[in-house]
Amino acid sequence: MLTRTLKAASKLHPLLSSGIPLSSSEHFDTIRPKGRVKVTDKIIWLNVIPDGGEVRRIPSFPGEVLVDVLMKYHIPNIRKDCGGGDPIFPVKDAPVDYFSSGPVCEGCHVIVHEKWFEKMYVSYIERGRLASLGLTTSKTSRFSCCILIKEYMNDMLLFVQGQPGR
Repeated sequence: MLTRTLKAASKLHPLLSSGIPLSSSEHFDTIRPKGRVKVTDKIIWLNVIPDGGEVRRIPSFPGEVLVDVLMKYHIPNIRKDCGGGDPIFPVKDAPVDYFSSGPVCEGCHVIVHEKWFEKMYVSYIERGRLASLGLTTSKTSRFSCCILIKEYMNDMLLFVQGQPGR
């Protein structure tokens, strides 16, 4: 009886004849992920060497801003004085808006190992700000407020130097 009713209704409504499962258990079987989804599979591990020289391995997730991760795990010599730069036109997004003022302090300065620096996008605003503040101690200098954590950054090596006046 029910089958006959559904067949008659499928002639009236196109969604019923489109092959969508009619029972809820069939629908949930089609969207169930294969295997278990683990949080540990999503973690991006960062190796940070502060001024003291002891390597710290800290976890992060894709989409986080590097300065927030470093502040969360109390890495010395990292500050967020300017709040991460321009909130309206952020420099961490590519392409960068020409009207962005970029970061205005040097509190989140880090040096990225060359292996990972080659893969990163560095905006012209950030390069100019690093030069104007005299922070071009290394060709791989970056502001951590301008770096979004991505999958390729797993096991990335960062150096945090002591800043004068701290």
